[in-house]
Amino acid sequence: MNTFAPIITVPIFEAKTVGAGTSETSRVVQLQNAQANGFFSIQLTMTGDGSLALVYEVTVDGTNWLTPTGATSLETAFLKTSGPGGDGKDIVAFAPELATAIRFKATAAGDSLVLTATLAFQ
Repeated sequence: MNTFAPIITVPIFEAKTVGAGTSETSRVVQLQNAQANGFFSIQLTMTGDGSLALVYEVTVDGTNWLTPTGATSLETAFLKTSGPGGDGKDIVAFAPELATAIRFKATAAGDSLVLTATLAFQ
């Protein structure tokens, strides 16, 4: 019989306003006791007239946060009309490096935006 770890969901941005030309950092999600098997996705909902860039940062020591070498941005120019339905909503799968914790950095360009995002991992 196969057993799978449960899917864990964590709200990381909750209707967070990101001002034009500024960045906001999400809450930290601890991974060391979460039995993460390497499957990660993030669900985004964005409103406002800004353009969203979203990257992740990880830490192994709990102090030094890094965007790993070779990591790609999760979003580079996400708009309120982006996503498969053209409604500012999407789910993006990614494979972060092995780490004890992860967080996300959202940057708004052009104008401000409001971001809600939930991390799912297994």
